[in-house]
Amino acid sequence: MKPARNYPFLLASQFWSAFGDNFILVVILGPIMNQFKGGKISAQTQSIDNIYYTSLLFVPYVLLAPVAGYLNDRFAKNRWLLGGNLIKLIGTCITALGLTGAPVWQAVGYFVVGIGACVYSPAKYGILPEILPNERLVKANGMMEFLTLAAILAGSISGALAFDHASLVVCYVLVAGIYALSLALNLFISQTPFYSPEISEGVAHALSTFGRETRSTIKETDELDDADTADMFTEISRGIDKWLWFVEAHSQAAK
Repeated sequence: MKPARNYPFLLASQFWSAFGDNFILVVILGPIMNQFKGGKISAQTQSIDNIYYTSLLFVPYVLLAPVAGYLNDRFAKNRWLLGGNLIKLIGTCITALGLTGAPVWQAVGYFVVGIGACVYSPAKYGILPEILPNERLVKANGMMEFLTLAAILAGSISGALAFDHASLVVCYVLVAGIYALSLALNLFISQTPFYSPEISEGVAHALSTFGRETRSTIKETDELDDADTADMFTEISRGIDKWLWFVEAHSQAAK
């Protein structure tokens, strides 16, 4: 596979992956809306359920984002694109167990889908510098954002149409097929580099230089009796030192 074709396959995979995230959410919320229309649950319960299920996609980002970032730095990003979609596919199968009448499976399954999205997200952006020249990165990031927004809208609308015109079993089969398509597109992306120690060493050098210049600025502001500015740069310096420690610790652990 020619590396030049990696980018179109990445965009297509991202579109269908984000499409599936929103398609399945509508399929989960559809029965709740029907219960509300039928008078089986109150408006407050319906609203709480909507918030509850919607948040399940984003909770993994809060809990697992540092781990996802580390894994994407440590291993080839094309593999985490595959891994993210595979986790989403497993989450869809778990969510479908809710058809047995146990809604807890829907919550567990959609949370697993969120885990897949969490590990997929840093890979889709991090892989761009590895498959494109620097002069194309701004446009590439813009196109990625555009397709993500288009997928959110299209997935939500398509999910609603599918729920209105097909059974829940068919809806979940469609979701599984969407994630499988996204996963298949990932297979056409060439192998990307594994973690290189030079990356963290370069970041550590940049942070160290920035920290040194910041401390020099603190000394100058002290000489000018500008206490407020000195305090501000002192806080910045502490933050830089903290991140430098994290980067160096990460580099040592990877050796």
